[in-house]
Amino acid sequence: MTSYLVRQDHPLLALSLEKIKGWQEWKVLWQAASRFEQYLGLLHCGFDVTPVHRSSYYYDRDKVRAAEVDRVCFYLELADSFRESTSYFKLEEEDDQVRSPGGGKSLIEETAVMRVQLAQKAFDVLSQRFFRNTAREGDDLSSWVELVVDATVLKKVIWFFRLDEYNHIPNLGDPETPGVHEQWAKKFVVELCKLGWARRFDRMIPGYEHEARARLTAARPHFMAMLLGSGHIDLLLDRESYPLDEPSWQRLTELAYTERYIRQPDRLSYGSVKKKPVSLEEAAANRSEAARVLLLLQIYRAEDERFAALREAVDQEREARRIIRALAP
Repeated sequence: MTSYLVRQDHPLLALSLEKIKGWQEWKVLWQAASRFEQYLGLLHCGFDVTPVHRSSYYYDRDKVRAAEVDRVCFYLELADSFRESTSYFKLEEEDDQVRSPGGGKSLIEETAVMRVQLAQKAFDVLSQRFFRNTAREGDDLSSWVELVVDATVLKKVIWFFRLDEYNHIPNLGDPETPGVHEQWAKKFVVELCKLGWARRFDRMIPGYEHEARARLTAARPHFMAMLLGSGHIDLLLDRESYPLDEPSWQRLTELAYTERYIRQPDRLSYGSVKKKPVSLEEAAANRSEAARVLLLLQIYRAEDERFAALREAVDQEREARRIIRALAP
């Protein structure tokens, strides 16, 4: 077999190559960058960089965890509003700039386009390296669980997947035509919300499961909003798997009564007006999914109470008959 040798004047042989030594060095390089392509390249490799510089003599787990937390939060900050138009990615003073001579795009407009592209890149990397579950088949928990139950990460994730005024989650992209990265993010949101009601935490994080359970349970009201915004609020109708505590019930009620466009018979030019519904029925009739689910849960609760009252009456009747039989000669 013929052997092909790398020629000695190969340009790569002249390069002295080193890898980025940990997340902190990555951030130093980010601060020093000035070109769009530099930022793009750094975003591409951000999750390939080791959290801290690995030393054969010393490896601090706390530092590793802190770097992992900082990396996820940093990417969430960058990816925020990745679906917005370029007009929103301008500073106020930039928005006043006029177009360049000749009618072409101004430098400010080109910069805004690049900002959107960087936000999109940050989201794509997040989806592939954090939101996507890479756990092996048969594993009890998703690959992201250990990191997401950190207080800082959980707070940032809840912020990132916040609702807009229409009870949608803008950072999930277009629900009608989601790309693969948006699909990974949506699945992440739903599975994270389910963890708020998970009953088994014994194999989540050894020595950390009780704290994780308390933190996720406390986040249930936020998960209500995330389920609504991701289109999975119907999960709550499975009352055995997702029982609502009082804070969750209150949050669902708030979501049901948020302002929305409601049909008005006296409106001549427009058939609806934006206002707060006066009843759950009005909200549900005007396409409030939260109101529809809350109405059904109220019906289930009322039926449970009626059935419990009937059972109690039956039990009382049986007890009365038993007493009568015991008193009979």
